[in-house]
Amino acid sequence: WTRVNKTYTIYDTRLKIIGLLEGSEYQFRVTAVNAAGDSQPSDASPYILCRDPTYTPAPPTMPRITDTTKHSISMTWTRPMYDGGSDVTGYVVEILEEGTEQWYRATTKALKMNEYVAAGLAANKKYRFRVAAINSNGTGEFSEPSAEVAPLERVEMPDLELAEDLKKTVCLRAGGTLRLIVFVTGRPTPVVAWRKTGVELQSRGYIETTDSYTSLTVEKVNRYDSGKYVVEAENPSGKKTAIILVKVYG
Repeated sequence: WTRVNKTYTIYDTRLKIIGLLEGSEYQFRVTAVNAAGDSQPSDASPYILCRDPTYTPAPPTMPRITDTTKHSISMTWTRPMYDGGSDVTGYVVEILEEGTEQWYRATTKALKMNEYVAAGLAANKKYRFRVAAINSNGTGEFSEPSAEVAPLERVEMPDLELAEDLKKTVCLRAGGTLRLIVFVTGRPTPVVAWRKTGVELQSRGYIETTDSYTSLTVEKVNRYDSGKYVVEAENPSGKKTAIILVKVYG
């Protein structure tokens, strides 16, 4: 053991010790002194790591609403400018329901990512959200709350996106396979239909449609497969049509 105050007497019960090595661990004990001499040393403290002090993190940014459906609200936020001297390990999201004053925690476990989808919400209510960051020292202060937002199904006009090679005439040889892929957007998800005059495409080819694209595949094409192919996407907010020209040689 090394005596800290070799050349001076300490009259307070507090002491700042300098000259320690950062990254090293130390134990401390105290001896009381009076005119009769020194007492037995106290029990030693636990080992303490010498490092810069750490604190809980600063607040993240206010949650930004990125999407809504009739029963959910999606959001994201930016990590705190100051992490408290210790890495941020997660986030806590809290929800305030319209007409109440009590914030409640959105999840039992901390979130690892800086995004969250609040599901199971009532369609006739509005909600606010706030978020706090977590590090080894605990949970920091909460962000400013978001504006009130309701879980509403967003409506978007249908749109069809053609690859560059479909914007000009598609040429291929007889006996080959024709594959036309068109990307589809819109909310609610549009209903998609393919048409070609005088041809039932459902039987002539294979049509596949997902939430993000639609495709038409025709095998062993012949010259009768040349012509104008029309793809149409429709939802309650409108309709979008695209035309693809195909020419089969030989």
